[in-house]
Amino acid sequence: MTTAHDGAPRDGAPQPTVPPSAAPHTAVPQRGATQLRWLEGDLERARAIRIEVFCGEQGVLLEEELDDIDERAHHVVVENNAGEALGAARVYATTEGIVHLGRVCVRPSARGLGIGRFLCEAAAQIALREFGHAGQVRIVLDAQEDKIGFYRALGYELTTRGPFLDARIWHREMARIVSAG
Repeated sequence: MTTAHDGAPRDGAPQPTVPPSAAPHTAVPQRGATQLRWLEGDLERARAIRIEVFCGEQGVLLEEELDDIDERAHHVVVENNAGEALGAARVYATTEGIVHLGRVCVRPSARGLGIGRFLCEAAAQIALREFGHAGQVRIVLDAQEDKIGFYRALGYELTTRGPFLDARIWHREMARIVSAG
């Protein structure tokens, strides 16, 4: 089932509503008058964006991109007011209880508009709702090295794990604690 949530702007960048079940609000990116909302559970559209970005742009093999985690993950798709899907991500807990944000991607035509931030904050709220304890959750992600600055701006910090290759792309592990309120 797909669930829609609208976000509210904070400091000029779109952010998801907290909690996701709250009354809808609109979000306006820094450039233009496009309203954004995030949808939960739309695996088909999430996969389409991931294939476009990771396989089409970055050369990741389809069999590396699609995995069994998709079946148990919470998927987020950000769309504009015309219903066009612009970005996607997934969040899930590993068998060890680690909450992981991954497969974060934004279509090339939608980059630079705050959609990545909106997407990551929506995923963080899902993680808090689904996996949080005592009003907080620690989220771990594997950032492509050229995206570390983006995630730092969202409050993620590098962990002690060194650089590693995933699908022939260098990554670093980062983490952030998200709190309710």
